[in-house]
Amino acid sequence: VQLPGMDGFELCTKIRDATLNRNTPVVFVTGQSDFDARAKSTLSGGNDLMGKPFLTFEITVKALTLALQGRLQKFLPKHEQSKDKDSSVTFTEVVRSVSSFSIPTRQPLLTGAMEETNNFSDAFLTHALKNLGPLRELCQTILQTSDEEMRQNMLADGFLRINSLIFRNGSEMVHPAYQTCAALEGLFKKLLENAKHSTPSALATVAAAVDLLPELCAPGLRADLAVNPPVHMLVVDDDVVARRVILGVLQTAFARPESAENGEAALALAMEKPFDVIFLDVVMPGMDGFEVCSKIRETISNRATPVIFVTGQNDFETRARMSRTGGNDLMGKPFLTPEITVKALTFALRGRLDKLVAAQIGKNPLAK
Repeated sequence: VQLPGMDGFELCTKIRDATLNRNTPVVFVTGQSDFDARAKSTLSGGNDLMGKPFLTFEITVKALTLALQGRLQKFLPKHEQSKDKDSSVTFTEVVRSVSSFSIPTRQPLLTGAMEETNNFSDAFLTHALKNLGPLRELCQTILQTSDEEMRQNMLADGFLRINSLIFRNGSEMVHPAYQTCAALEGLFKKLLENAKHSTPSALATVAAAVDLLPELCAPGLRADLAVNPPVHMLVVDDDVVARRVILGVLQTAFARPESAENGEAALALAMEKPFDVIFLDVVMPGMDGFEVCSKIRETISNRATPVIFVTGQNDFETRARMSRTGGNDLMGKPFLTPEITVKALTFALRGRLDKLVAAQIGKNPLAK
């Protein structure tokens, strides 16, 4: 667990993103065995904790048990592997299952068009629609809660509700509602790692994504809405490190974004081609973010494109200027990497849904 730089929990989370070892059992070898350590083990995708000091034969038995369990899982029918995923579960039960063989893996995001069966898609949508009401109410309560301990307990509840919507039978879905749930699961995990991560910006990002889910689960919605065409984004920041961080995060989930190091270059790109979402720094030399946003709103290609300001400023005046210049949201610095993914996906899908509605009204002026 305790490693220089990236600790064991963070490393385990990244291993769960790797194709070759997405389902490989991970055993934490650590002197920590308290509730917090076991909760972090579960949330990061670990399977067990082995305390220090340990017995040499314990290593052999544990390795053999988990290796054989993993190989047996590959031979089980898919319905046997996921037959209990619909049952209700509490946070206490999740923590108690640290030493079990349940492997909470993360689904890959929007890496390309993936085949899905109608039955699988229908099962997910049916299950999701039954559970979204309580989840939305929970998120609204979280936003209004000032008690840190109570908020973290409610976030744990939210994580379990989202986690229950993710199928673990090896199937992958490109449906926008499913991809949003997968992205939200990652953000919930990050918020539970440390109460300090639960910033107003991150909590608002969660609530906005959950509010969008019922519309994404609507019958007849295009299953490829998030990938056809690929989501196209623009990142504008004069700080090369900040720009590369945002680009790197977005690139793991979407098509390669475009970038600009100043307002003039961003405006030139905005006049040339349309984007789904624009991430825009506020403080830049020359033309600042607010001025750039105002000029983007005058272009034909990106008049209605969502613009998210990435800034360390979060006061009333900054938010007022955001609204006046046509911005859609603020993301505070420092930010959580999963927050970028969820926010980008939420605004991209909201924009595409609005275009579908506008097109439908255009075909039928009486439709509202």
